[in-house]
Amino acid sequence: DIHTSSGNPLTISGSSYPYWQDIDLAGCTIGLEHSGQVLNALSVVITIQSNLPNGTPVGTAGLKIDQPLSFVAFEGYLSDYQLDMEPGSVTINIDYPFGIDEAIQLQEASLCLLMNNEFGFGVKFYGELYGINHRTGIEKTIPILDENGLPFYIAPANQSGSVITELQFSNRINEVLQIMPDEVNLINAYLLIQGGNNGTAGFVNSTNRLRCTYQIDAPFTFILTDRPFTMEEPSKVEMPKDVRDQIGDRVTYAAMVMKVKNQLPIGATATIYVGTDTNIDPSNPQSYQFYKQFAIRSSEYIGPDVNSEGEQLINLTLEQEELKVFQNPEVYLLPSFSFEATDGPVTIYASPADYIHMKGMLTVRIHIEEE
Repeated sequence: DIHTSSGNPLTISGSSYPYWQDIDLAGCTIGLEHSGQVLNALSVVITIQSNLPNGTPVGTAGLKIDQPLSFVAFEGYLSDYQLDMEPGSVTINIDYPFGIDEAIQLQEASLCLLMNNEFGFGVKFYGELYGINHRTGIEKTIPILDENGLPFYIAPANQSGSVITELQFSNRINEVLQIMPDEVNLINAYLLIQGGNNGTAGFVNSTNRLRCTYQIDAPFTFILTDRPFTMEEPSKVEMPKDVRDQIGDRVTYAAMVMKVKNQLPIGATATIYVGTDTNIDPSNPQSYQFYKQFAIRSSEYIGPDVNSEGEQLINLTLEQEELKVFQNPEVYLLPSFSFEATDGPVTIYASPADYIHMKGMLTVRIHIEEE
């Protein structure tokens, strides 16, 4: 039953040495590869050579295994063998604009999991998806189940190679995403390995893996409200000294010029809060010097204020007192947005092509006196 790497039965030659003899089983196989036969016991044949009459005791012999056996490859059947996943092995950290959980009511979403199984065994996947919004303290946990409320099944590999199973997980996932979690974890997760299929033995070797890749599937369907949401941190603008020196009584006109490109099928109102430090709070007028507000057209809008590239050029005129803010070495801009409220769901394809891009510059006209 035990064969060496050359395929011959394992032979152990004894000696007169009175202690245990260590035998290295590296490279040996137990049973016959691809035979499909279940190995319930090992048989051992002991042959003794002696010049004494038959039946005469010549000594004692024994076999024992006092260390765990580690196999490079295994063929056979497993009955619901549980393999636990390490806690914290799957953690996703996400940054959201402040208040977006109030601006969006998520209706539909789907998580697509691609499971690349190199095991020659089918696998049932058990686990829960846990999300937490640390800012609000809201938590949500849902079981990961298919549309029938059952654990997902991952097909086994075959002799030709690994097999990829696509799992579409949409059951209640919107409940987790709606709280806009900044941390998502896979918890209480384990695999239940199913041994063999239709009388065919399964297989696994030490290099096999079960790999998972995921993506939040598009499109998302939202109902949007007009509640504002704000970027997490303001942008810093450094004002060079030569520019600051030019800003003063000689300025005849000044404006913040915004170039905006909206690739979303909805319009919005943007508010830019301008301050001299990072502690800008839209709810506290004392934390910023002034703000400017303007409308953003939807990607479907066609009109004279949007060029052929889909860009809006918006001039936000500055009063003299507002302009003086830019005489500081550092100026901070904090954008806030509120989408146009919708009566029904709006479909957004969650891809790199869906965004609002905004770029700004300061333009001034200076009166130069002749001497």
